[in-house]
Amino acid sequence: MNQIDWKQHNDAISLKKEIDRILVSDQIFQGMIWLHPKSTESKEGLDRSGDVWLQKALIFTGAIKTRLASDSRIMYVAQGYGKLGSGQNIEFQVANGLSALAKTVQAEWAETHGRFIDIHKDFDSVQFTDIVWQEWNDPNLSRNQVGWDQNLQRWEFERILHTPQFTQQELALSPRVWLVSGGAKGVTADCLLALAKHSSDTFILLGRSALEEEPAWAFKVLDEELKEAALEEIKSKGEKVTPKLLNQALKQIQSTREINQTILKLEELGSTAVYVQADISDKAAFGRAIKPIIKQLGPITGLIHGAGVLADRKLEQKSIQEFELVYGTKIHGFRNIWKELDHSTLTHVSLFSSGAGFFGNPGQSDYAIANETMNQIAWDLQRRHPHIKIISYNWGPWDGGMVDENLKKLFHKRGVQVIPREEGARIFAETAVKNDQLPSPVFVIGNDIRGKDSPVSSTPWEETIPLKLEDNTLFKDHSIGGVPVLPATYALSLLLGASEDHYPGYKVQKFQNFKVLQGLRFDEQISNYFTIRGSVISESRDVFSISISLQSADKKKLLAKQHYHIEVFLAADSTKPYRQAATNDWRPSNFEAYENGTLFHENYFKVLSASSNAKTEISSFDVNLPEVPIEKIKNWVGNQFAPLLLDAGLQAMLVKGREIRKLPSLPLSIDSGSFLAPLRSSKYKIKIENEKLSGTSQLLADLVFFDESNYCVLRFEGVAVTFSEKLEPMFQIKSQG
Repeated sequence: MNQIDWKQHNDAISLKKEIDRILVSDQIFQGMIWLHPKSTESKEGLDRSGDVWLQKALIFTGAIKTRLASDSRIMYVAQGYGKLGSGQNIEFQVANGLSALAKTVQAEWAETHGRFIDIHKDFDSVQFTDIVWQEWNDPNLSRNQVGWDQNLQRWEFERILHTPQFTQQELALSPRVWLVSGGAKGVTADCLLALAKHSSDTFILLGRSALEEEPAWAFKVLDEELKEAALEEIKSKGEKVTPKLLNQALKQIQSTREINQTILKLEELGSTAVYVQADISDKAAFGRAIKPIIKQLGPITGLIHGAGVLADRKLEQKSIQEFELVYGTKIHGFRNIWKELDHSTLTHVSLFSSGAGFFGNPGQSDYAIANETMNQIAWDLQRRHPHIKIISYNWGPWDGGMVDENLKKLFHKRGVQVIPREEGARIFAETAVKNDQLPSPVFVIGNDIRGKDSPVSSTPWEETIPLKLEDNTLFKDHSIGGVPVLPATYALSLLLGASEDHYPGYKVQKFQNFKVLQGLRFDEQISNYFTIRGSVISESRDVFSISISLQSADKKKLLAKQHYHIEVFLAADSTKPYRQAATNDWRPSNFEAYENGTLFHENYFKVLSASSNAKTEISSFDVNLPEVPIEKIKNWVGNQFAPLLLDAGLQAMLVKGREIRKLPSLPLSIDSGSFLAPLRSSKYKIKIENEKLSGTSQLLADLVFFDESNYCVLRFEGVAVTFSEKLEPMFQIKSQG
């Protein structure tokens, strides 16, 4: 067996040469599986022992590029807790940072699929191998990050995590002492100034740059005239003007001016600002620099870690030196700061991460790994220190600075949101010091920074999924004639979710022609596996439409059976930050329609009630949604389309149908639906409009969904239900049980 001598290699180029010596000259692989070593659990996620294997994974990935076939796969497999760093009673695993590498691989190498798998460490070799094989054969190439916990529960992150809704509310005044890395310049300084407008705090600003007096030639020279003055100074010395020499002359002066300007602005706002020159990546030197300042100004109550550097290169050019610079500044720097702080006095910790970590980004593999590791540290801190408000801000690109007008145009063309500096600073100020605790410490601002460089593929696709009653026991509360039935809206939301999964960077805008072709009953005839098929119908500059269906094979006849079909319109993702609904004190509704045979729904499906202003004819309904345990609805964990809310709309149609025709009914189709806002609340109102009978067998109507602020969030047009006397005894079976 050939072994790589890692000590001999400092970059991907060097490692590639050794791999070429080991392998046959023309040997090509369909993919690579990186089995990451088990790491020892460490306190506060501060141990560096796992970092070296992140380095090795990075340069090995770059080194094997030329050995990969087209349509290849790279899988990074770690043995942790299977929950991707989230959840309780787990330990920090630095290996989770590899999820960002997997995403960057797919973003940088268009024909290669990258996936990170977090498998629970207690599985035996057979279970471990089965899971790896299942993931290797998963046809859904939009999944870059998957976990398997000890209960064989599969975990995925939502594409955009739950984030707060922002308002212009006034913040409480409560002076604090903030320690801020990278805070004297750039966007971090903008954030501090926004924060200082609300509270007269003390800011200890950390930076590597020295504060030096300006040379005589630059004194009182305006910023816009500084370059010309530097040119004259260099020429006066008889030296040859070069870009490097000019940059050296300007850099220190511009840095000092920016730092002093930040300090001055903070003081004008009533805050105290102290600048400390310190290299946070040097533990001993940093400790010597910060200890006397803390003793002078008092205990640190807030930490803002904004330090970071870039060293952008393609994967096949990456080096360990660059990784140490990028990862070291972000992660080692944080570790050194954390060890110097009294955690008992801390109330707020704000970590500046990047969308590069959450989404991956071409050319920024080491930066992506560092920022995803920062996210993992945030999860760990939130578990260990529940008294501290922890947020890891996954910023998209900010306007200004490195984003000039040309780059801004490119981002716009690719559908990437650019954060206005004033808006970004306001978002930070309004979230950093509030005393609420978000359900996730990972806070994504902006959309997928990878954009849409590649055109939408017109190739038809399919995905096979398991769909079992034992994984979705919620549907036992949705039985007709004693047999559990898949609710039409759960099929609808499944197809909508698959649409977004298959086309990263796009979001469902609307749909049309949703049809229930043959309802799916969980009886002895049902297959455990179903196929989702999709194909592009039409495409324009910003929007395209697809046809997508769910079908199964009959167990006896082995013939494909189509159950549901829909046409979906997707547009470039422009989702704004939103909040996850707070859980409410939910109880099953005592609405009489659940008892008199109008509705067959039980337990968690009892969400509907007649509006208080309803009189004899009911056209307006209230909805109160429960938080359904994920173990009851495994195939819909993280689904963004609120299938239970949509089901409430169809329940309202059945109530209206009973009122008009005195007969039970079932959903048949929906002509179109438009999503106007994220569906994240727990309470809604539904209004039925334009109802009319189509012959004697169908009722047609429109459904309008409103949130608690009476804002229209969703609209269904042309909803059809079909009447049948045969349903009467089947509905009664459930209502009497």
